[in-house]
Amino acid sequence: MIVRVRALGLRAALAGGAVAVAVAVALALGATRTAPAPRAYDGMLAGVPLQRANCAGWHAASAAQRGQAVRALSATIGGASTTGGVGTTLPDRDVSALFDRVCGTPGTSSFVLYLIYARAAAFSKQGHGPTPITAPPAQPSV
Repeated sequence: MIVRVRALGLRAALAGGAVAVAVAVALALGATRTAPAPRAYDGMLAGVPLQRANCAGWHAASAAQRGQAVRALSATIGGASTTGGVGTTLPDRDVSALFDRVCGTPGTSSFVLYLIYARAAAFSKQGHGPTPITAPPAQPSV
């Protein structure tokens, strides 16, 4: 009987030790974890693909979603063309202001953002080439 109690005590001690080691390992691994990488932009604005996103979606989107949409549009419109050139892009802050201005006009809720951007960029004397989607948002000039 004493042998059995000692054996149970030894098993309990070993099990407790194993649990303690597992907890220590889990804590050590948890302490070395880094923050999760930012999610890639999914190409949507207010639940609609960016190619069809309109002023109503612009108003419904959060500021972060708007920023991602602006950078994605710049990367798309400023990308390489089939003739070897690149498209004209606008600074992010100008695109946001453009969408705020155009979409703030009554009767424009169905205007497509892609077309607004493309037409404004075509008539501007801004820079050429893509703006990477992963680029940080433009900082307002002070």
